[in-house]
Amino acid sequence: MSDKTKKGLFVTFSVYVNSAFGGVQRCTKEYQEVIEAAGWSLEVLAYEIDRRWQARIFRKLKPSSFYNRIPQSFIDALIAQVQSKHIPYVFLNQVDALCIAPYLKSAVPDVKIVLLSHGAQFVDDFLAAQNQTSISSRKRSHLANTILDEMQLRQHIDHVFTLSEQEVAFERWLGAKSVSWLPRIISPKPLDWRPIAGRAGFVGTLDHQPNYEGLLSILTNLQNRKDFEGTIRIVSSSKQLGKYLEERFHFVKYLGRLDNEDLKNEASTWTWFIHPLFIWSRGCSTKLADALEWQIPVLTTEVGCRGYTWQKGNVIRFDAINEYSSYLCGKDSEYDISLVRQKLILASETSPSVLDVAALAKLALNKIS
Repeated sequence: MSDKTKKGLFVTFSVYVNSAFGGVQRCTKEYQEVIEAAGWSLEVLAYEIDRRWQARIFRKLKPSSFYNRIPQSFIDALIAQVQSKHIPYVFLNQVDALCIAPYLKSAVPDVKIVLLSHGAQFVDDFLAAQNQTSISSRKRSHLANTILDEMQLRQHIDHVFTLSEQEVAFERWLGAKSVSWLPRIISPKPLDWRPIAGRAGFVGTLDHQPNYEGLLSILTNLQNRKDFEGTIRIVSSSKQLGKYLEERFHFVKYLGRLDNEDLKNEASTWTWFIHPLFIWSRGCSTKLADALEWQIPVLTTEVGCRGYTWQKGNVIRFDAINEYSSYLCGKDSEYDISLVRQKLILASETSPSVLDVAALAKLALNKIS
C-alpha cells in the first residue's frame, strides 16, 4: 500500500454487496469505486440483520429503522478492528448503518465517520404515510421517531455524501455537520440499437411506489387518449403487478424478469425507454443511467434526472403527465428520434467518470482530515 493511500472500512449490509444488481447495489458499487479511486484502501465489512429472538421482540415492541437491527457483536468487533489497526476512516453505506456511529465515536473519538447516503429514511416513511387516508397514533409516533433518530444519529457523522443535489438540503435540515453530493457515473456501453416502430419499454421494480404510480399514471393517460397505437413492454420481477397491468391495458406486454443479456437484447428494440417518475422519493433512480449507458432514447422527468449531470447534450423530460403522454404519442418519426438520440449520446459521453467523481470525494474528505 502506498504511503499516500489511506485506510478505511466500508461497512454495509451484506445484501448491498451480493451478486444481485439492483439500484442499491449499483450505488453501493459506485461509492466503493469512487472512494478507492480517491486514494483510500477499503476493507469491506458486511453485516447481517440481527435475528436473535431478543432483537426481534425489541423491533416488534418499538419499531425503528435504525436500532436493534445490527448485532452488537458486529459493532464490538468493528470497534476493536478500528482500534487495533488504527483505522482513520469508517464509511457507513446507507442510513441502515447509522446506529453504529454513536458507539464508534464514543470508543474512538478521532475516527472520521462518513455516511454514504442513499436517501434519508424519513422520506420513504413520509411517502408511505401520504398514501393512507388515516394514520394511527402508532404510525405517527414512528414517523416522528424516525426524524428525531436521524437528527440525533447525524451528530456523530463527520461528513455525508448524497446521491443527488436535492438530498443535500434534507441532510442539512437533519443537522449534518458537513455534506456534499456525488453525481452518478456513466460508462457508455452503446447497444446495437434496432428500434421497432411504436415499441416503448419500461424496466424497474413495480413494488416501489414511485415506479408503479408513475407508470400507472402514464398507462392510464395513454388508454384514455385513444390515439396511442404502440406497445409498452414491461421488464420487472414484480410478477403480480406486472400481470395486473398487462390484463388492464391492452397495449401492455409483461415480460417478467430478464437477465442482463436478455434485457439488453430487448432494450435494443425499444424506440423509447420510458422513465416516468413523478414522486420525489429518497435518493435517485439508477434506471436513467441504463438508458444513458445504452445510448437509447429516454423519456423521463425532472425527478428522474436527480443525481445526474452532463456537460453537453440533454434528455427529453416532461413533468406533466399529459405532456409526457402526448410526446410519446407524437414523436415517432425516425428523424425526430434520431435527433433526440444524438443529444442523449452527447449527454452520455460528457457525464462524469469514476475519476471525475473521485476528485470531488477527495476534496470533501480532505476537508475533514
